[in-house]
Amino acid sequence: MKPNDEESVEKWYNIVFINALTTLIDDLNANGEVCFYIGQDGKAYTENDNGNIVVSDFGEMPDISLWTHIIERLGDAGLFAEVQNENRIFISWA
Repeated sequence: MKPNDEESVEKWYNIVFINALTTLIDDLNANGEVCFYIGQDGKAYTENDNGNIVVSDFGEMPDISLWTHIIERLGDAGLFAEVQNENRIFISWA
């Protein structure tokens, strides 16, 4: 079920998102990456000279109007995160 308010985004973050995100960051960091993006479709990707490389799929994302709550939680977890171009979340740990 797609989160549709602050409370359901919090549950989604804790149950679905944060463990998968932590695993992805560990994998990317081990490969020398320092950031990635998550699109509205839930696909996480890195960018290089050849375009975008999908590295994970978080499934259906909350509505973009709720992304501020996700950004705040990521900041609490020690990550830099921001909404870019109103269609993706940028996440960095370096």
